[in-house]
Amino acid sequence: MKLLLPITSALLLTSALSAQTVTGKTATDFGNAVKAGTNSDANAAKKDTAIDAKGVFVNSMIMGAGHAGSAATIRKFDDRFRRTTTWTASVSDRGNLGSRDSNNDSSANTTGDGAAAGAHGCEFVFAADTDTKGKLTIHVAAGASTGGSATASVKIGDKTYAVKAGEKPMLVSVDVTLTKAGLTASVATSGACALKGAGFASYGATATVSFTGEPSSGGGKCTVTDGAKGCGPTLKGTASAGSGFFGPSVKLELSGADKNAIGLLLYSPDGKTLDIGGCPLFSTIAHAAAFITDDTGAATHTLRFPSGRDITISVGEVILSFTTSGVTFKATNTLDIVCTK
Repeated sequence: MKLLLPITSALLLTSALSAQTVTGKTATDFGNAVKAGTNSDANAAKKDTAIDAKGVFVNSMIMGAGHAGSAATIRKFDDRFRRTTTWTASVSDRGNLGSRDSNNDSSANTTGDGAAAGAHGCEFVFAADTDTKGKLTIHVAAGASTGGSATASVKIGDKTYAVKAGEKPMLVSVDVTLTKAGLTASVATSGACALKGAGFASYGATATVSFTGEPSSGGGKCTVTDGAKGCGPTLKGTASAGSGFFGPSVKLELSGADKNAIGLLLYSPDGKTLDIGGCPLFSTIAHAAAFITDDTGAATHTLRFPSGRDITISVGEVILSFTTSGVTFKATNTLDIVCTK
């Protein structure tokens, strides 16, 4: 019986990857405020608040009058088809006011240090544990209703990309190489609007910085070595190098098992085994896949590994037998697989 088995996400957690990271923090008090007549609401995250996967979100609201919201986020996206990873750091602000009252007097705005009206900022550091080439994409946009204001800017090194309300959004991509030292992006946004009488007013500002590493070119190779000795059936592994889009693969061939029997292909992150009745069983199992042997007691599996990654994994197979007294098993020898990009 032949099976094509891609390595699952659970197993990828055990692989040694070239890590890219983004860390962030608020560079000023990060807040906003809304006023309507004698009513007001203001909130802020303090300077140096860490921005992690949960993000930082601040909102101010007066029911029936207006709302202001600010958000700072970090997101990661893995494109398995293109074999790329994108990290995105983003800051956005939105404010809106609305009223049917001719006597209305309201306002909404962002706040910075000391809760003063004006711009606020965040700082993000993009880094990689090994030098990683890719593209840094900067997008800034801002808009506001008549009488309002908004700005968005990103500063990287001595270069600043900035727009204000009324100007076209800016989208720029530059080639960069991330290192352990990191690349710092300073992001600032602001917005304000006011409304007297009935009507509607708003502002919005967005600044986004993304890094996408160069796609893996495919290829890679695996080596297969013997692990623990088995107690019955034999497992053989043959590695094939990857090319182009595909990563490397390992063909597993089982022989000497009971015919038409149920088997389990077991994966272990470290290859360590326990002796159970003279048979080796992994002490830690990351994943298992069931199969059935053919009429000769054989089975063939092809393990497909992702390209551009270093992976270490061990495999072994267990053949189950069902009798009137219970379930017994025989275990093959184990194989240690090391794949490099």
